[in-house]
Amino acid sequence: MEYMTSSILLNKNMATTRVRPYKSFTNFMKKLLLSVFATSTFFISSAFAVPEIISQQEEEPIKIKQNISDDAYIAGEEITVNAKISGDAIIAGMNITLEKDVTEDALLAGHTITINGNIKDDIRAAGHNITINGNVGDDIIAAGKNIIIRNSKIGGSVIVTAKHVKLINITANEGIKITAETIFFDSTVSGLVSLTAKNITFGKNAHITGSLIYSGHIKGVYSDETLKNIVNGNITKKESEFSQYPILEDKRIFIAGSLFSIIFFSFLLTIFIPKYFSKSVSHILSAPFSRFISGLIWFLGAPILALLLLLTAIGLPFGITLIALWGLSFLLLPYFCTSILSSLFLRLFKWEGFFATFVVTILSAIISITPLLLLFAPFILGGMLKEKSEILKSYKK
Repeated sequence: MEYMTSSILLNKNMATTRVRPYKSFTNFMKKLLLSVFATSTFFISSAFAVPEIISQQEEEPIKIKQNISDDAYIAGEEITVNAKISGDAIIAGMNITLEKDVTEDALLAGHTITINGNIKDDIRAAGHNITINGNVGDDIIAAGKNIIIRNSKIGGSVIVTAKHVKLINITANEGIKITAETIFFDSTVSGLVSLTAKNITFGKNAHITGSLIYSGHIKGVYSDETLKNIVNGNITKKESEFSQYPILEDKRIFIAGSLFSIIFFSFLLTIFIPKYFSKSVSHILSAPFSRFISGLIWFLGAPILALLLLLTAIGLPFGITLIALWGLSFLLLPYFCTSILSSLFLRLFKWEGFFATFVVTILSAIISITPLLLLFAPFILGGMLKEKSEILKSYKK
């Protein structure tokens, strides 16, 4: 079959239905993690690091022509799906083209994404260039640099963050929220419309049945009276949020740099010492309560013990060493968290290979820069401490 390459993960035999243990759990995790990935890409603008790394992989184009009767997991460089997917479509790659219908959600991440088919449920997409031409049964959440949605009927809401956004000849029933540098709006929308941009342009077919809240400069000659020809509802202008845009840009660059650092080094750790993290995951899964308690003891007890040692002349060097190790463990915690979660997801989803490891590393890295890190920290530290003790025991023998 022409689309059976090493870079694609699609069911079990690339076209047959796979019976997966813990299916409801994995489906929940899949949607949660990829939704977080899509919405969080606002801060990294999608084009910072991920597309460049993916594009370095020299792979044959993936072309799928046979209909798929289950969820589809696809990863590669050049991906063209010219087949109906009766389930979720989870796709990551450099250039992605989705020509036919998807009966559930479409979760997409890549450099250039083109959706020509109809999506029955939600679209979650993150990329440099995103074009949506098909109808969408529910919501669209997208983040990137250039996003175009045209000739689409959207049953839910539209939430988009990008540099440039164009809405051309679409109808949306539950409002939209757009944050961009430039917005071109030439569509019919019902519900609340929120537009935040430096420059906003309304096309001749623009019509809003509901309230408009906007921030930025509307190009052309528009007064409140002329805007009422477009808006059938209340019109509210907010103070421009782009006076602080350089500050926002600095924060994005900082977050993007931190995220890229975590992805890069955690990916190397997961690739070069996979057994260590895999065994740490096994320790956590086999005795989660014990690992949580041991991690919590290190989390709370190590600094207290270090302070007590620092009060004595004999214990001074030990106290300094302990506090240094404690601080180092928390400095590196996002990297450890990413590698541990990557190993866990690879096990849950039964994925393997270079590209699969890279994809789950991205998802895990995003989690590691959220407050969820504090929840996972005791388990992760406990699992790693257990594996370190096992290694020391083996050396003693």
